[in-house]
Amino acid sequence: MIIDKDKLDWIQVDLTARCQAMCLECARNIEGVTVNPYIGKSNTWDMPLEIFQKAVTPSMFKSNLKKILLNGNFGDPCIHPNFLNIADYVVQSVLHSHDSNNFNFTVATNGAMFDNEYWAKVGKTLSPLSGHKVQFALDGLEDTHSIYRRNTKYEDIIEHVKSFTEHGGKAVWQFIIFEHNVHQVDEARKRASDLGMEFRLVGDPNMNSGGARSYQNTVDNLRTEHKETDSNVRVGQQTKKEKEVVVSKVKNESIKKAESHIQTEAVKKVNELTNTHKNLNPSVKDINDLLDTAKISCQYYENKGMYIEYDGTVWMCCWTGDMHKRKERAFGGAKFDTDQWDHIQNKFGDNFNSLHHHTFDEILNHEFFVSYLDKTFNNTRYHPDTPRIHTCAKTCIWNKNFSK
Repeated sequence: MIIDKDKLDWIQVDLTARCQAMCLECARNIEGVTVNPYIGKSNTWDMPLEIFQKAVTPSMFKSNLKKILLNGNFGDPCIHPNFLNIADYVVQSVLHSHDSNNFNFTVATNGAMFDNEYWAKVGKTLSPLSGHKVQFALDGLEDTHSIYRRNTKYEDIIEHVKSFTEHGGKAVWQFIIFEHNVHQVDEARKRASDLGMEFRLVGDPNMNSGGARSYQNTVDNLRTEHKETDSNVRVGQQTKKEKEVVVSKVKNESIKKAESHIQTEAVKKVNELTNTHKNLNPSVKDINDLLDTAKISCQYYENKGMYIEYDGTVWMCCWTGDMHKRKERAFGGAKFDTDQWDHIQNKFGDNFNSLHHHTFDEILNHEFFVSYLDKTFNNTRYHPDTPRIHTCAKTCIWNKNFSK
């Protein structure tokens, strides 16, 4: 199947692999301690403006494109050294070629970098486009926000939000639910309203899925004084300035419990769906059977959306874009991703989906997007030539909603 870039409804772009934060589940780091070595050298972390313009072309603004999301697996778009120029390119392109009232330009950020003057500039740059939003990651209040969103400070973000909105910016408070902050949802919603921010809750406040994890005991103190000889302590270079911070290791018990619950519910849910939809596969026995047989719903095909990595590589989504940076050696549990990326790379070479080497049209006409993906969706993860991509199976199984 070929998807014309000018028929895409939306596109997500990861502008950079830079970030001053060290969030505990981010693909940019390993266990919240060291930077993922597979994201490359720092001089490759920032997408050049000309590559962004190859990813989001003038013709796309004039055709079907309705949304651009700057949000990535590895970095924060607002820390990109050329972010203001990239944002202005989007704003001006929309204003000159699109119904700006119906165009969604969303930027996701931790919002803690730089100063008030910078955020005033961001507000001024985005203000001409009525459909813009900046989502500030505020996962709690003064006493809880930094437990997960490490190396960021609640008070700094609030001041940046004020500067941003005072200069025409539209802000969203994005609140990810954890066990350590769930009791603060109502107060956070009130503060967002007082600041003129939209409030967006991520997760289930009733924690029915088991997916609301606890980090209260993970980091006893963000600047703890543990001895280096303690087996529960590791030391890492935490920030862009190479500032050394000592932190406790991630405790995985609650995460494992959540994953086990979700897997059980996944099998149960798909079997329920099978009983009511005769065109689906027969009942599945366990999670591996599910991952190898259930129908995959790919946003690339069904929602006409795509993802561009900071290195200029083109992917169906951010989950598959993550795959080639999560090597087994760095993330012990990613053997499927490692083996499958090696298989794809051996089959198609290093640069088949790179905007540094091809146009967007050439990439979308490549065998990988035209026919290879279709074949993988209809095979198991163990097929010798076109194995089902494990990331696709675990992320986009048909009607995947196992939270209840």
